[in-house]
Amino acid sequence: MISELTSNEVTAQATSDISRLMTLLAGSPRAISQTELRRVAEINHLFSLTVDGTIVGLVCLVPMRLPQGVRLWIESVIVDPAYRGKGHGRALMQAAVAKAASYGDVAISLTSNPTRSVAHRLFEQLGFKRAATSVFRRSAQDGSSTA
Repeated sequence: MISELTSNEVTAQATSDISRLMTLLAGSPRAISQTELRRVAEINHLFSLTVDGTIVGLVCLVPMRLPQGVRLWIESVIVDPAYRGKGHGRALMQAAVAKAASYGDVAISLTSNPTRSVAHRLFEQLGFKRAATSVFRRSAQDGSSTA
């Protein structure tokens, strides 16, 4: 079942499940506290795929209100490998895109690791186009780049 996870619905189990998914996505250990996950759910739209009480997929729609208007980003797109190939990623993305429509005619952006070719095909099938842009990144603390 796909649903939007609100801050009131963030449980210890949901926090554990999402930490596990973020570890899969990053390829290295990741953990988020229940308090921080509640904060994330307060200001973003977290769409989760739950199977037998466990969150096995996630997409985060991030609205940013800027002086030039609203910008929307999709982040944290992940489906547990045991559940891939069954249309769950598409359904999660469609839920995020449907919510994005509530913000009006606003472009939705996302970035994706170049190695995720299956995800790239899905994004293109859903109407996303490669943008002619460059991503610049640095650490807020010391100025060194981060992966």
